Amino acid sequence: VFANRGLVLAKGSDFADAVYWSAYFAELLVYTQYKTKIPINITRITGGNNNGSLVTWTNDQLRHFPKN
Repeated sequence: VFANRGLVLAKGSDFADAVYWSAYFAELLVYTQYKTKIPINITRITGGNNNGSLVTWTNDQLRHFPKN
């Protein structure tokens, strides 16, 4: 889904912010780019950095792409 894509975050953002927004944009891309308009809803995402730190965001913490 993210082939040839980038994520630009505001100054002061860290890998946890990148993981958070990756979930949102994954929902957006799947919904807008597939002809079937699959309404996915990411309920959990975990990501880490090069130092081995992990972050997990769950459904109630995530912002979801509006599917109209």
